[in-house]
Amino acid sequence: MERRTGSSLNNETFINYWTEQATHFDLYVMECGYEKCDPLHFWGPAVKRFHSIHYILSGEGELHMNGQTFRLGRGDGFYLSPRQVVHYIASESNPWEYRWVSFNGSQAQSTMNLTTVSDQNPVFHFDRDDRFARTMCEIYDCSHSGHVADFLLTGRLYLFMADFVSLFRNESHADFEASREYVSQALRFIEGNLQKGCTVESLTRHLGLSRTYIYKIFMKHVGMSPTDYMANLRISHAKDLLRSSRCSVSEAALSVGYDDPFYFSKVFKKIVGKSPAAYLKDMLAE
Repeated sequence: MERRTGSSLNNETFINYWTEQATHFDLYVMECGYEKCDPLHFWGPAVKRFHSIHYILSGEGELHMNGQTFRLGRGDGFYLSPRQVVHYIASESNPWEYRWVSFNGSQAQSTMNLTTVSDQNPVFHFDRDDRFARTMCEIYDCSHSGHVADFLLTGRLYLFMADFVSLFRNESHADFEASREYVSQALRFIEGNLQKGCTVESLTRHLGLSRTYIYKIFMKHVGMSPTDYMANLRISHAKDLLRSSRCSVSEAALSVGYDDPFYFSKVFKKIVGKSPAAYLKDMLAE
């Protein structure tokens, strides 16, 4: 169901937009609009029901949230999260004019987490060009597009957020996410190549990363070095083989990528606390 409301009070153009059909998107527009405010026109104190980004085209005003007052003007913008009580008001002598877009979706919060803008750091500034104003205007125009509005709005929203994330990128969070993805790729590669004698060198070639960086991200996300991880995984598989298939120690060693059964036994004893032969003997006794 689509609903729009319009008014001439305190603004030249105003539109509220939302539709239940859009909620299957990871990000979708809940509301978009343009407002040229009358002096002292205000919103709140209240809580928004969704994520919202305002961008000021001209004039001045104040944002009150988290016990702070932010005095804002042309080129400034502010983010309102669904959790914060906020109050914003136009200047009496030079009231602001702004565009805004509000959005929700399963990826809304994680998308904002990629940026330095948050409910604790809600204000940003960008005046290099008119890209924000232009894209927000396009989002606004798409809301009049009938039965295809959801798709057009979502497309423009993704373009807007791509610019937003690019300009206000949270390096620490982005680096964390990137390193976690590298580790996920590494774990899949190790699991798939364990029997082939996967090494740290083959892992570095596969990922195109340095040995030092791989060590660093394994310690961060796995809690051990890639060498120790491979050894523990191999010995874990070897224990399963010895328990379930009654294979010999040499066969278990080869099955998990160790060509030298003596070296395998050394690693096995270090991790398990007993030799493979002793472990197999205990299993047979049980």
